[in-house]
Amino acid sequence: MQAAATTLVSKSEPALYRPRKPQLSDLYRLLEAHYDDVKAHWEDRFEKAYGYWRGFVDNVVLRYFDCGVPEGGFARIVCEDCRSELLLCFSCRPYYTSVEPVEFCADDRA
Repeated sequence: MQAAATTLVSKSEPALYRPRKPQLSDLYRLLEAHYDDVKAHWEDRFEKAYGYWRGFVDNVVLRYFDCGVPEGGFARIVCEDCRSELLLCFSCRPYYTSVEPVEFCADDRA
């Protein structure tokens, strides 16, 4: 039974990093296609029912567009032992950031 368990975890095959692709999400495509139109027509069509356009919305949407895409910035993480590299796109979620050094190595991944 233990032989089967050890064959499931292979140290020679590192886990493959699959980047998130926010541009393919429905929300991203919806905002990209219609955000400017909604903003342009807000005063005429929606202000009476929902109130004035709140300026913070622009900042939130722009941050969302930059979240998780290389164009929004990224960090290059290098393992000091094996010199393998990983590009990690910045996230708009501040609780994902850390001041602690990130340690990873292809040999340590299961």
